[in-house]
Order: sequence, then C-alpha cells, then structure tokens
Amino acid sequence: MAVNRTFKVATVLFVALTLISQSLVSFPYLVAVDSGFLKYKVTEVFVGDFRHKIVIQNFNEHRIDDLKLFVPLLTNETARYYVFLSDISAPRKYDELLNDSYGNLCGYWKNLVVNVGENITVELCYKVLSYGVRYTVDPGKVGSYQPESSFYKNYTQPELRIESDNPEIVSKAQSLVGNVADPHEKASLIYNYVVKHLRYARQEEEKGALWALRNEVGDCSEFSYLFVALCRAAGIPSRIKTGFVFHSAPEVLEDGHMWAEYYLGNYGWIPVDAAWKQFDRIDARHFSTMQSIAERIPYTNYYFSTKTYLVLEDKQTLILTPSSPSLFGDADFASNITETLQEMKQIEIALFLATMSSGGFLFPSESQKILNTFEECRIGLQQAIEQKNNLKLSEVSQKTKEISPGAWMLLLKTLIMLAFIFTIPF
Repeated sequence: MAVNRTFKVATVLFVALTLISQSLVSFPYLVAVDSGFLKYKVTEVFVGDFRHKIVIQNFNEHRIDDLKLFVPLLTNETARYYVFLSDISAPRKYDELLNDSYGNLCGYWKNLVVNVGENITVELCYKVLSYGVRYTVDPGKVGSYQPESSFYKNYTQPELRIESDNPEIVSKAQSLVGNVADPHEKASLIYNYVVKHLRYARQEEEKGALWALRNEVGDCSEFSYLFVALCRAAGIPSRIKTGFVFHSAPEVLEDGHMWAEYYLGNYGWIPVDAAWKQFDRIDARHFSTMQSIAERIPYTNYYFSTKTYLVLEDKQTLILTPSSPSLFGDADFASNITETLQEMKQIEIALFLATMSSGGFLFPSESQKILNTFEECRIGLQQAIEQKNNLKLSEVSQKTKEISPGAWMLLLKTLIMLAFIFTIPF
C-alpha cells in the first residue's frame, strides 16, 4: 500500500513538473529576438536534378514549319529554392527569352519545323536546391496593406477563371470572414472552407473559381482558383502558382500542378496547396515556373501554336532525381545548409525531450539560454536562405554546433534529476 502511494505521489509530481515546464519553456519558441523575427521554420532540404522533357509529334500528312513554342522556366523568384538551368537539348537554342512584369520567364522558339511522321524534342535540365518550410505567423507582426498601391490592386483584382468580383464569390467570402480583421485568420477560414467544400476529381480542362464554387468539385486548378478568388474578394492579395510537384525522389511524372500563395505584410508570399492539404507550409518538391498574373501565355507548363489547322500530339515527362550536395553548383552552400539543418533537427529533439521531462522547471536559466540561442540560429538560417549568404550560413552552422552538446547535456541532467525524484519516496 505504501509503495503504491509513493508511486502515485511521484507520478503526480512528474506530471505537475511537465505542465509547468511546458508553460515556461515552450513559450520562448514564439518570442522574437533582437536580430529579427522568425517567419518560417525550414523543415527539409532537397538537392537534386530536375528534367523537363517536351515531345511534339506530327502525325499529319503535311509538314509544319511555323510552330511557336513557349516553355516557362524555373527561376529564383522565391527564396524557397535555388535553381540554375544547366543544359538545354533542343533543335536549336531558343530564339528569345521572354519575361514579364511579374517575374515570369520563358524560352521562346519560333518557326520550328516538324516533318511528317517526326517529332521535335525540347529538354531542360536544372540543378535544384530546395527547402520545405512551415510558416509561424504572429498576428502582431503582420504589416498592414496599402489599398491604393498598384501591388494591392493587382493582386486583388479579378482575372480569367478568378472571378473575385462575381456576386456569388463576394457573398461567400463575406460570409466566411465576417467581421474578422486579421488577414491571416481570414486566409485560414477561406482555406478550411475550400478543402471541406470541394471534392477532388480530375478535370479535362480548367473550370475556374465560380464553377468550382457552384459544382463543389475540382482538381488542383479549381482548388487554387477558388482559394485565390475568395482571398481577393476578402481583400487579401493572392496569386496562382503553376509548376510541378513530386511525392518523392526519384520520381517520374507527366502532369503539372497548381497551387496558390497569399501575401502578408512583413512575411511576404505564403504558400497554400489546398489540393495537398498544405496551409502556411510547403514541401521541398514544389517547383514553380509561373506565378502572379500570366501576361504572355496562359497558366501552363508549356504552350505551342501554329497557323495551320493541323493537330499535333504532345507529351511532357518530368524527372526528379536526388544527388549529393557536392554536385550542386554552389557545393559549399548546399553541403553546409544540409548539415546545419540535420544538426538543428537533433537539437530540436533534445530540447523537446528536455521540455517534456520538465527541464525548463528544473534548470530554467540554462534552458532559457539554449532556447534563445537556438531561436537565433533559426532566424539566421532563414536570413542565409533569403540572402543566399554563405558567410551567414557558416556563422549559423558554427553556433548550432556550439549549442548542440548543451542541449543534450540539459536532457541528460533532466533525466538524472527525474530519476532521483522518483527514488525519493522509496
């Protein structure tokens, strides 16, 4: 009986310490430090090769000699990946690189010849360094919009298949957000509606936001169009992203993908893939070729045309293959960031276990110091990625290595102390 009573006392003591520790120790993760504030946590790093192959075939009885081909290119428009075009295989080098005011860039070939029974093949090869991220939005740090700015007007206006001024879209947006003022909360309410309202089913052609709202079905395009349209109707700048997404690597695909982004002041563009159930986060295998408003060609992975009435058959193949960081163009940066993130994940495990074991209560000063330094490392990693700054990354890597032993020692000391506490009643 006495043993049972002492065991219960020890158990209650452990639970109490854990609850107190969580309130004391987990809070510093949410507190910004002087060197900046944490917008997102890096969850993964991917280094590899990406190939985009396009084949256009002529099974007609007449030769075609005026084929125009537009291929949107992967660019470094976002800090979430760092890419460069390593090789192009085509009948000839592109005739022109076309860009627009929204940062879209595409290779343009004109007057391509496709003989009877033959095909043309264009293959683009990229080296990619990409990151999975999860945003941690603090409403108190979100900047306000400037409704009179051209930026705000551009990304809240209606667009083809984004009927944000349609009365049905406007009414639905108003009913969803009500009197909510926080744009992040608005975006969350809209996202939750879209993923619950739409049933996923492949569509042969893109239908748009209004069609999706009325029919309650769609694929990645309709999920994205509806999210963007409702956001714009609610006064939140938002845009479409098109490109490619892979479940894993290596993997071979034949289809493109569409997702979305919404804008918050002080945070920038925040990813949302409603079809993949990703809000405020995105994995390291989303690669975008077009964003914002498509000025030259529709939202697509490639586009071709000819003045003739002849119909051509086309197919694309997408291949993603992992590779060693040492094979990337900036090998030092790729290797350093991969190693640093691995070290950070180990530290996070140690701190989590120490927190759950009451380390913050038993050793408050030591825990606070490690947590604050670790937060600085996270912010430094974010800055190194956005600036593509190898020197900054080296500083973060060094600081991470310095606090790693302390994090594991904190866990060890906490476990030893808990073992001692449990033995006291006996």
